[in-house]
Amino acid sequence: MKKLPRIRGLGWGFLARPQQPRRCEHIILKRVREKAESFRRLTDHSLAEQVSQLRHDVTRESELHDVSILVPTFAAACEALRRTLGFQFYDVQLLAGLALSNGAVVEMQTGEGKTIVSVLPGCLHA
Repeated sequence: MKKLPRIRGLGWGFLARPQQPRRCEHIILKRVREKAESFRRLTDHSLAEQVSQLRHDVTRESELHDVSILVPTFAAACEALRRTLGFQFYDVQLLAGLALSNGAVVEMQTGEGKTIVSVLPGCLHA
């Protein structure tokens, strides 16, 4: 397999290697689904309070990718999407959002929901 040319300034060659989701990512996915289900029972005002508390927790936490921050953030985004547009994230979309929030590049086909997936890391980093 031919390697791509070196990217100037990075000091290393770039070679894309597709990866399958790991077991730990499926566990996180399950936890996001469970938390989103618990958010489903909340009123809009209660959900807004949960998000406000989460925002406060993130400001005092140094690690965004901690599971205690990532799971409720993704779950709140899932519930907000369900309430506003009536859609639900598919598992592959949640896994793509998880990969994007970890700094990976994700390739998705036309119609697979790239725009919706970008909401997840956006919420995490906002």
